Amino acid sequence: MDTQPSVYEARQHPRYRVLAMIRLDFGQEESLTAETLNYSTSGILCRLDVSLPPGSRVTILLEFEGVPLAVDAVSVRQTQTESGYEVGLQMLELAGEAHQKLIEFFEQAS
Repeated sequence: MDTQPSVYEARQHPRYRVLAMIRLDFGQEESLTAETLNYSTSGILCRLDVSLPPGSRVTILLEFEGVPLAVDAVSVRQTQTESGYEVGLQMLELAGEAHQKLIEFFEQAS
């Protein structure tokens, strides 16, 4: 008889731990700075000082090798912590070349 606890993993893609600074744009005058905690090919977990409720749409802004990269995303979860908020962002319809650049950015940062 198997006595190991059953663990359900909903993630479709492996996560990679990487700390990097990114900007989140809301289409307003100011953008927010966020610190990434991990990423996968479909999403990013980041730390923010302010709340970003699930369903909020943002554009992730970063620069890789001198080239600006903008990726549309939506907040899918949020957890309040002692140091702010941990927010899960799901990337939306990331084109092939932009997707590859994003992966290269995080691989270089890790």
